[in-house]
Amino acid sequence: MLGIGAPGSHCDQNNVVLVIWELWSGGKEVANGTSSDYDGGGVIGGEMVRTLGRINGEAGGRCYLVLNFLDDARVVAAGGARVTVDVIGGYYEDRMISDAIIVLLCIGLCGGGVGCLIVAMVRHVVR
Repeated sequence: MLGIGAPGSHCDQNNVVLVIWELWSGGKEVANGTSSDYDGGGVIGGEMVRTLGRINGEAGGRCYLVLNFLDDARVVAAGGARVTVDVIGGYYEDRMISDAIIVLLCIGLCGGGVGCLIVAMVRHVVR
């Protein structure tokens, strides 16, 4: 899998197949790595995954991915292995927006509570 890793995931297994990857956009290489560079992986949704790397992209951008397998991949092909590129930017952006709204609501509620407390204290002193 190229793109994401499960949060806090770690794969202690050695690479079965060494993969070198390159991401190209606009006629130039914009990112690269190997399956040895990143130890993410584990079980996600009942499937075993091995993260090859992480990339940052832009919405609407066009790019292509070059994968060079340096070992015989038949050993993993027998298990139905496949390469996927996952995009999760929307998930994190949505979480950031919802978290910001919750923080603003909490600040507003706290501010309102402090304001009511100050008014009550002033009324008490004035009496």
